Amino acid sequence: MTNNLISVVVNCYNGEKYLNNCLNSIKNQTYKNFEVIFFDNCSTDKSKEVFQNFKDKRFKYFKNENFSNLSKARNKAIRKANGEIISILDTDDFWEKEMLYNVNKAFNNYNDVKFIYIYFYILKENKKIKINSKINKPIIKSIFKNYKIG
Repeated sequence: MTNNLISVVVNCYNGEKYLNNCLNSIKNQTYKNFEVIFFDNCSTDKSKEVFQNFKDKRFKYFKNENFSNLSKARNKAIRKANGEIISILDTDDFWEKEMLYNVNKAFNNYNDVKFIYIYFYILKENKKIKINSKINKPIIKSIFKNYKIG
């Protein structure tokens, strides 16, 4: 199996409250060939300080010149990525330890894979609630109509 570099893009605007959990979930992945592209969209809280507590050369900090909407900020962050695979994680979300391993495995096992999405859970009162994110074809129309991707 090829050990692809995975760029994890974390866009942040005032994400201090959940950021430790988010970044720890990346740091604790079983798959270790990744970089974090942390893109601060002009946060006014302590997000930068939280990020700087992660002393890991794979964690890279970038700050937007001016606040922009999420799609523009995300595209700017993606342009900073060096990986063969791009994975996106929002600051208020976190991953299970095998997430990046499974992403890399999927890209290795299927030659024509361009996009992966999975089911996800919502935590409500410390209980996991599974969200069915099944998308019907045509995929692009379904994504824009229902946005069932977490």
